[in-house]
Amino acid sequence: MMYIEVYGLTRMRIIGEVFLFWLLANLLLLFLLNSWKQFEERYLLLGMGVATLGVVGYLMLVNMDMRVVRGAPKRYEMNDLFYLANLSEDSAASWEGIVQEAETRITQLINKESGTLSDEERAQLANIKLALFSLVAQRERLDKKFGPWDEVKKNYLDEIKRREYERSVVYGGPLDERRRKELERWLEANRKWQAYTWSEMEAYKLVVQKREVLFDRVDVLLTTIVRYQKSRNLDLYKEENWILYDYKHPFVNLKLTYRPWMNEFVTPTAAPSIAP
Repeated sequence: MMYIEVYGLTRMRIIGEVFLFWLLANLLLLFLLNSWKQFEERYLLLGMGVATLGVVGYLMLVNMDMRVVRGAPKRYEMNDLFYLANLSEDSAASWEGIVQEAETRITQLINKESGTLSDEERAQLANIKLALFSLVAQRERLDKKFGPWDEVKKNYLDEIKRREYERSVVYGGPLDERRRKELERWLEANRKWQAYTWSEMEAYKLVVQKREVLFDRVDVLLTTIVRYQKSRNLDLYKEENWILYDYKHPFVNLKLTYRPWMNEFVTPTAAPSIAP
């Protein structure tokens, strides 16, 4: 418990707790089998089956991701917003809070009196940026899956508008024929009733209800970060790359489609000399 209070709760730690409970129950049953003559093997098998069903039922019925949100893991002396933003739709109720916390911290960082970010603050900004890009991926996937077809076709197939924070070099430019066909196949498969899940539908309703926050506010915050990087020649490639590729996220599927690009916002201070 002290470890969780210090480092926060994650899916890995919850699953570890459940596994330890299951292991303890089975060890207790084995102890009874060896120490109590009236305890027969059929009771052992029955007990192990009950313990296993109990564990599976707990994992199926309990909203694990909201438990994680309530015991949010810490990183760089703040809640690990990137981790929280990549949990499943079961934690959608926390998305607005992620945006609010991100906005508060962004304001503190870009208005810092010294004007220079420490290594830890650069890591914080990278974490926030990737968390917001993750929310973009979450909202757009739900919008594509459950949104009115006319709007989905217009926004994602026909009239694609690049926002200021979306770099063509990162997103691959206009939707070419190959990517268009891939998206059409995805839409055809995921908009069928067979792909319907209650948790995703509830998350979509929340996205529609909180559109001002999850669309407009998120876009404003990402634009603010990008403009800040441009104005300060601030390259976060190393920090973003570490979070995405070097740090492990057990039992979490990363949602974002954004990829870091080296020297994306760094402008050379002088033209290189060319030897004759």
